[in-house]
Amino acid sequence: MRLSVSLPLSLSLLATGIAAVHAAEEPVYELITTAIHRQQSETALPVTVLTGEGLHSQVRATLGDTLANQPGISNASFGPAVGQTVIRGQQGRRVMNLTNAMPNIDASGNSADHAQGVEPLLAESVEVLRGPATLLYGSGAIGGVVNVLDRRIGRRPLDAPAFAFEGRHDSAADNTTVVGSADFSSGNFRNGSLVWHLDGMQREWNDMEIPGFAIDPDWLAFEAAREAA
Repeated sequence: MRLSVSLPLSLSLLATGIAAVHAAEEPVYELITTAIHRQQSETALPVTVLTGEGLHSQVRATLGDTLANQPGISNASFGPAVGQTVIRGQQGRRVMNLTNAMPNIDASGNSADHAQGVEPLLAESVEVLRGPATLLYGSGAIGGVVNVLDRRIGRRPLDAPAFAFEGRHDSAADNTTVVGSADFSSGNFRNGSLVWHLDGMQREWNDMEIPGFAIDPDWLAFEAAREAA
């Protein structure tokens, strides 16, 4: 048992050392970028970015519903708990969903009635990419790419702990959501610091009801008479 644990660790350290040597030999190319000094709405770039108050005002229980008001995007709803992003008529496996630039693997690509494993309420920003540039992510992204960025991977040490808490209730779909997060650092900046992130959420869905009968009584009587005949 001890051998089976230590062997993969040794191999990973060795592979890391070899990769570091090869990385040091590769040349570093200069990349020059130029700002266009225009609002996003004033450009024809096929990129949509939601962040800050813009994201907070649009965020819903599903990713598809969150992005439904953006140009060229609609929501493929399978009830209030399931909503997939439709980009220019493409959905499912033709739209790649990423979390922090990593593919999000769930069952939503196999069937439209499966919820996506992405929580919009925990997102810091949402990026949507359309057009030929999506092919950089592979043939599975021919419809578009949706990248959800959250704070689960710390980018820098924090000067002070940060806490967030939010509760929502949707009277139309009769669901209640409570979400909270905490971010803090341990150690000191000189000797290295660890950034910790904790988050959790609870969502409760109730059965949807409509006034009166879900099925027309006259239709039931008609069906009963037809079967009796």
